[in-house]
Amino acid sequence: MVTIKIILCYLLVLLQQDLQIPSNPTLLQQDLQIPNNPTNFVNDLAGVIDAQIESLINTKLEALSTNQGVEIAVLTLSTIRTYAPADVARDVGRKWGVGPKGEYIGDPTRNAGVVFLVVPKTQHSNNKGECFIATGRGVEGYITDARAGKICRDIISTHFRSGDYSGGIDKGINNLIALVTQYQEKANAPSPPPLPPFKFPWTGVLLGLMSLGLMSTFFLWLTARDTANSEKARSDYLETVIAGL
Repeated sequence: MVTIKIILCYLLVLLQQDLQIPSNPTLLQQDLQIPNNPTNFVNDLAGVIDAQIESLINTKLEALSTNQGVEIAVLTLSTIRTYAPADVARDVGRKWGVGPKGEYIGDPTRNAGVVFLVVPKTQHSNNKGECFIATGRGVEGYITDARAGKICRDIISTHFRSGDYSGGIDKGINNLIALVTQYQEKANAPSPPPLPPFKFPWTGVLLGLMSLGLMSTFFLWLTARDTANSEKARSDYLETVIAGL
């Protein structure tokens, strides 16, 4: 039994080494030379974003953080070696503390953070580009994996294929901000006014009953009159017949 445990542990170590699964974010960041703290909302370590576009994106993301309580960190790396982009983005998000901590448990702004990871397709990345958007619990309800994947796969991929990383990242950020804004506008929209309490239409019911009663009385009176006239006519007819005999 002990031998089996040793073999399993050895295989696990080999597997971890082959897949380069980080045991903690610090080791991964050291391996990829990622700084312990972000320099700004945009951290262009791969050097692919135009300075003017980078400044513009930083301004947008600062306003988003201040006014809407959502933090987005952009990170470009020249390579992530054989690490999975999801692991890199999530570990960076934890290490940098992307997303507000929230004032209380259940605060909707708690962990409302996003890491937008881009690895340009160059020789450093073995000509394999990567794009991954990792979301914290505070935003994953509306920036879903499907929506994040669509941004990377469909919306900005044409920019990346042509080498326009500045335009692609800026467009991706605009889409993320739009998702945040749409969700918050819908969540903060005023509720429709409550329906007025139901009031039984007593007046209408009483008027209806009175009308029905009058109509019934009139109908009975007509019936009685017609019956009386018929009886009288029959009586007169019988008297005439008898008189003729």
